[in-house]
Amino acid sequence: MRVGDLVEYEGDRWKVTGHNRDFRVCILTNWERTKREVPDDADVPTDEGPTPVTVICNPNQDWPFVQARIRSESAGPVQQILRGGTPLAPLHDWVPSGLYRPGGPIYFNPTLRLRIGEVLVAVHAGGARGRIGLGKQFGTAARRKARAEAPKRPAGPKTRFDRILADPFGEDE
Repeated sequence: MRVGDLVEYEGDRWKVTGHNRDFRVCILTNWERTKREVPDDADVPTDEGPTPVTVICNPNQDWPFVQARIRSESAGPVQQILRGGTPLAPLHDWVPSGLYRPGGPIYFNPTLRLRIGEVLVAVHAGGARGRIGLGKQFGTAARRKARAEAPKRPAGPKTRFDRILADPFGEDE
């Protein structure tokens, strides 16, 4: 298990929020902010039977994310996200990078099929609401990196008249 993994433990979803290498334990935190310490190899199968912890995925690498605006501390952490008035399930449909932080990266399950241009509403613990617009930066870390490293396309002519004015006789082709 690694910090940031989403795991299934005791029939509930938990996020791995810490790892102590000296004692070889991982700290799991669920949505109600309850913490549990489990051995860091609790997800490794053994001959004794099923594992108590099942790693579902690592949203930091696999899920697309958007940067939510960081609000004041009085707003509190994001408690709910609404899509068209319908609440999304925390730790199933979306995962905040920090369970106690009032903003920052929020990872969304790819099965939601969110599209660029959609607007979501974040409801904070203090009652404040904020818009989360899914712009061009929405995507996984790998996609964002590839988009940034891609060569820039040269700007073409805006209209057919710009092309004619730039090269009226077509001799540059």
